[in-house]
Amino acid sequence: MNDVLSKILTNKANELKKSNKNILPSKRKNSYDFFQTLKSDKISIIAEVKFKSPSEGLIYKNIDPLKIALEYQDAGADAISIISDSKFFNGDVKYIQEIRDYINIPILQKDFIIDSSQIINGYNCGADAFLLLADVVDDDKINEFQKLAKNLNISILLEMHDKKNISRLKDLNANIIGVNCRNLKTMETDLSLFGELVSDLPSNSIKVAESGIKTSDDIKYVYDLGYDAILIGTSLMKSGSPGKSLERLISNL
Repeated sequence: MNDVLSKILTNKANELKKSNKNILPSKRKNSYDFFQTLKSDKISIIAEVKFKSPSEGLIYKNIDPLKIALEYQDAGADAISIISDSKFFNGDVKYIQEIRDYINIPILQKDFIIDSSQIINGYNCGADAFLLLADVVDDDKINEFQKLAKNLNISILLEMHDKKNISRLKDLNANIIGVNCRNLKTMETDLSLFGELVSDLPSNSIKVAESGIKTSDDIKYVYDLGYDAILIGTSLMKSGSPGKSLERLISNL
């Protein structure tokens, strides 16, 4: 299968093999509750630091994650998402460590996680939560990672795109579920997917709408559908002024 997601996962497995699943030393000091932050009466905003993507190519030239994270925080973001994949997104798990001491809101580690060493490294760098793709990780792995997250006292954002995975969610007891309207095989987005899937999600879960969100009207649309939070990054980063763009979005809600 020669799709984008397969290429990313193959590369991720090769990276882990070359690194011998090396564990970074812990620099962790502060921690914040990702789940409780998203459990709000208003829609919560997870603002993403993203420099490159397979669908857009280079998005933002000046790689300064701390500057962008601080701008997001000042603009009113409820949490920060840091992409830690290097080859396809110009990310690095050490960016989490770089911003942790200066940010007083939760940090989500966003990566293509297939091994516990990735989670431990994110935790050691200061992540309060990590994203896990239900479409590519089997139930045994998810259970393993859930136990690890519980031991570390961090949250999991369990992401799905394929409707066939909804039936798994109840058995997995996921309390934060993300619906990604981007097909990671083709990289195309379809906002109608948010409406198609929301009624099938566990009613007691925190629901996060991911990808394709660009305007205040988009945010209002998913909030009215029943989503508790959004994850937004590409449109903010492409604007050239991520913090100001987020501030404008929030002011129009």
